[in-house]
Amino acid sequence: MTKVNDVVLELGNRSFTVGVVSDEYIIGGSKKGRQSVPIYDERIVPYIAEMCRRRVRKKFDARILITGPVRTGKSTLACLIARELNPFFTPDLVAFELDDFTEVLSRLPSADPTADKFPVAVLDESGTALYSKDWQTKMVKQMAKVYQIIGKKNLTMIMCLPHKNLLSKDIREQMHIWICTKPDLEGERGFAELREGVENIWQLELYWKPICGFCFPEMKDEWWSEYERLKDEFIDRYVQESKDIIIPSKVQDAIRQRNIAIKIATSEQKLSQEDIAAMLGITPSALTKIARSPTVHPGKSKKPDFIKNIKWMQDKRFRKT
Repeated sequence: MTKVNDVVLELGNRSFTVGVVSDEYIIGGSKKGRQSVPIYDERIVPYIAEMCRRRVRKKFDARILITGPVRTGKSTLACLIARELNPFFTPDLVAFELDDFTEVLSRLPSADPTADKFPVAVLDESGTALYSKDWQTKMVKQMAKVYQIIGKKNLTMIMCLPHKNLLSKDIREQMHIWICTKPDLEGERGFAELREGVENIWQLELYWKPICGFCFPEMKDEWWSEYERLKDEFIDRYVQESKDIIIPSKVQDAIRQRNIAIKIATSEQKLSQEDIAAMLGITPSALTKIARSPTVHPGKSKKPDFIKNIKWMQDKRFRKT
């Protein structure tokens, strides 16, 4: 994208000169028709940081949500904004898991606008735990702590996720700024859309007011190299921990018995209960007790007991033959 001309944006008593890349970018639509906004260059980043500072000066916290497809620059943009807010922002203030994020926020000092101190932390969910079954439940519990900490200290938090709907409605409706990264008009990375949450007394949901589209650069300095090193270490550690998960002995026994039961049920030879008990590693009396209990037919229970079904499956197969 080529810069067209410079314009001055006013925000409170501060002015920001930015370059206009395009005068009209279709960012969405409404009942009134298509919505268009300008596209600015990377000098819009200080403007975004000032949006956060204005909230903190009024003794509020500031919350930014950055979403977008993989490899579209979410982490890069989060770090650019964080470093603009706090020139002393270090890579170790970027957390890759919820538990770590809470810990990072806890050790940050309170904001002090009179001393030009605006502490900020970044949660860069790298995708390692996003799609686990309990991720959203865990997120709801942890975010209650997060909001309590940042509210008391008037901190700024930046959260990176693939999609805003990975957050529950209650959590995402408490964000103040939403930035969506995506490929630009030429298919290149380094482009995003900026929206600001506006409360509407007539509706429960926030109205995400479009502000602009904007370009941002890649980071290639030593700071970024250190960030990438920490992220690689986290991913390596996560992968190793996943390999080292110890399966409880009872679960191992259940898996072994399941596999044996499948072989028994599909066997061409009808086995005696003593044979089945020996193969499963249980006593004949235990197998007899199971066999005499009410049969659970497959399809009639969400969690059928495979041992109870052995006799039924064998009988059914041999009846057919």
